Amino acid sequence: MLTLFGIPSCDQVEKSKQWLNEHNVNFKFYDFKKQGITTNRLTTWCNIRSCEVLPNKRGIMWEQLSKRQHTNITQSKAIDLMCQYPTLIKCPAIEFKKLKLALINNVLTNYSYKSCLRH
Repeated sequence: MLTLFGIPSCDQVEKSKQWLNEHNVNFKFYDFKKQGITTNRLTTWCNIRSCEVLPNKRGIMWEQLSKRQHTNITQSKAIDLMCQYPTLIKCPAIEFKKLKLALINNVLTNYSYKSCLRH
């Protein structure tokens, strides 16, 4: 089963949910703002996609961090920040077949969904 990770107030999450529903794709939604996110899951994601890709460096939360917090970001530091501030995680994120992860920055498309299934 496909798991869509994000926060409900995110426009891209809503568009992705809509697309999945329109295409009859079974999925479960994981609200990491409400449910939190584990260090283990973020470590796995960073190992797949890189800790440079996961934090949303264009978001309000990133801007609210101190310079010290977002300077010299290591994987460990990025994971700690994203655990502490889940809204830092770029969303939506999709997990499929356990360790497959796709980060969707725009509306979910046939290509990105099929790509997620293929890898």
